Amino acid sequence: YRIDNAERTADAQAQATVYRGQDQGKEISVTQESKHCNDTMADTSYDTTVTVRLGDKTLYGCGRALNRATPD
Repeated sequence: YRIDNAERTADAQAQATVYRGQDQGKEISVTQESKHCNDTMADTSYDTTVTVRLGDKTLYGCGRALNRATPD
């Protein structure tokens, strides 16, 4: 899927950012929250929890904020 022209909404109080858009007729949203997250499969800790909703499916995971530089 590719989302051009995604709508971005930031909620400073909730420390969350939501990106919304559509592709191939399906609604998609990606929510980044500043909540600690442990990826037990990779044995790695992250500072961001990510939720992806695509149509009627929801995926949960860990990640890094899109607006932050990647550590060296």
